[in-house]
Amino acid sequence: SGRPQYAWCDVKVYQDVAYIVKDGTDTAASSSYGIEVFDLTRLESLARDNQPVSLSPDFVYTGHGNSHNLVIDTESGYLYSVGTSRSSQCRGGLHIIDVKTDPLRPTFVGCAAS
Repeated sequence: SGRPQYAWCDVKVYQDVAYIVKDGTDTAASSSYGIEVFDLTRLESLARDNQPVSLSPDFVYTGHGNSHNLVIDTESGYLYSVGTSRSSQCRGGLHIIDVKTDPLRPTFVGCAAS
């Protein structure tokens, strides 16, 4: 997708949507990385004989830069981004995001700063 490449990646799925974060040391790139959002139903229309395929994200949540891990509470529909860049508004603490209201367009809920 033309985005920075990192060795560490975490992927979590909620309903039919994948959320992907990466953690890196390239501060210029990682400060703007965010969360890539992919609608997994797009995979159903891919022809098997045209593999492999490169896909671009459907949306990029830019409320923070890099992140180390994601956790999703499937009952509340909240996604917790953990180990975000210290320069973000949550200062490296939990970055809480609503993915229930519109899974393809996550929105910021709040912080639990460290």
